Amino acid sequence: WAARRAGSFDAEGGLALLSDASALVRAASLTALTDANLASDSEVVDRVTELLDDPVEAVVVAAVTALSSTGLPLAQERLAELAVDAEQPEAVRVAAIDSLSGLGDTGAIEPLLAAMIDEGRAVRLQAMTSLAKLATQDSELGEQALEALLAAARGELVEPAPTPEPELPAAIEETDGSESDSTDE
Repeated sequence: WAARRAGSFDAEGGLALLSDASALVRAASLTALTDANLASDSEVVDRVTELLDDPVEAVVVAAVTALSSTGLPLAQERLAELAVDAEQPEAVRVAAIDSLSGLGDTGAIEPLLAAMIDEGRAVRLQAMTSLAKLATQDSELGEQALEALLAAARGELVEPAPTPEPELPAAIEETDGSESDSTDE
């Protein structure tokens, strides 16, 4: 932050800070690179993409924001993956969903639809908010987003509850398919 305020923050310095042992420094560096419009430098993009797997949630959220600021096709692909990855923390999925709507591409619709049936309430709400944001656009994308919202309002996006498998009576045992010969020769 101090380097950025002094006007000496550059991609090389930011890149070095992205490898810092401190998660706070990594997250702040990602924010600084984004604010300084340096996140699209190819070396920085590679390192930012690596930080999407950082063990610290705040660093991953900052990496999501930095990657989305590049507008690169890689960004949309990775953000779409993160948005629907149930293994990711909810904050990461929410950030990815928010970032997808900012990219304004038709490829955002499918992951936003998938996110609308996520188990996390915040994820579902962000997906609806992002679709509403896209629906305000006077374009094909806006029409697709509006249709998705209307489908959700009609309940068409709700996945049916899984059908429970019938329980077998305890007397029925599974066999391995081999026949046993109980006679002695």
